[in-house]
Amino acid sequence: MSKPTPLIRSDIQLRIFLDTNILIDFINGYDDKKAKTFIDYFKLNDIDFIELVSSDYVLWEFYGHFKNDLYFRKLIFGHNYDCIGASRECKRGNFRRVSMMDMEILGKDIQTYAQEFEDNPITVERLIDKRLPGFADFVEKILVSSKFSYKDAIVFASAITTLSHMIITEDESFSSGSHLTELKKALKAITEVSQISLDIEFKKPVDFSSKTTVFQSYTKWFLDHNEDKELGKVFHVWNQQNTIGIECSNNFIVSENDFICLIKFSNREISKEIFKIEQGNMKDFESKQVVTQGSKVTIKLPDDKEVTNNMLNARVFLYSS
Repeated sequence: MSKPTPLIRSDIQLRIFLDTNILIDFINGYDDKKAKTFIDYFKLNDIDFIELVSSDYVLWEFYGHFKNDLYFRKLIFGHNYDCIGASRECKRGNFRRVSMMDMEILGKDIQTYAQEFEDNPITVERLIDKRLPGFADFVEKILVSSKFSYKDAIVFASAITTLSHMIITEDESFSSGSHLTELKKALKAITEVSQISLDIEFKKPVDFSSKTTVFQSYTKWFLDHNEDKELGKVFHVWNQQNTIGIECSNNFIVSENDFICLIKFSNREISKEIFKIEQGNMKDFESKQVVTQGSKVTIKLPDDKEVTNNMLNARVFLYSS
């Protein structure tokens, strides 16, 4: 008799890291690859089991893009450049055709773009303010061990450092599956990063742009990520007694004072309930006697929890409080 590894918050909460191109297309209102639809969906719906995150490094690249973009427009509309000439001038990178006052105005415009994130469900983590031993070394190892550009290396390192599970990007070369496999192999033998989890996936905005795709993508991630942690299933509910029946699998047992997490995926909905098995609230299913542990038991829920029919057939996990 044994117990599976308990779930922790990060096993339930899917963290999705946004690449720069997603933020740029969202601000520009471009939706060819569903970047705007993707972020708008999370803005309009309270998806409490998924977090959208990015980093200050991505924000700086975002600033750089719009700095060049606004300079390009200034050349077209303020200095009568044609598109080819304006593009050539932007590549110089010295902004010689605008004054410092113009640059301040450009900077204010760029900041208004960034402020739009405050009205959207995107958390920008300030990695530069944190003590991140090994971060620079990790970026360096990525640069010398992969085909990533230095910008992509910083984005990838940021996603890993923020403990994200997925990177949403439109960049085909960055998100190449073979590319990621090669990188993982190259980094596997590096002792300096041996404690860093590289269990991360690349996804596209279309994978999280509607209720159906969000449900399907989250469900697949959760089950792939937690399959070996499942304790058992709810085989019966007794509404009037506020009691559920749990049958453990794989010779697992459940014990008094354990924290239990019930998860159920049904009809494009995800139900979750977490509670503690309080003393005296667990009985052996066959003998009906109060027990402190067992593999097939009935559990009376705490007074602040209510049994619902939706709990029937829910997957059962231990939870680390």
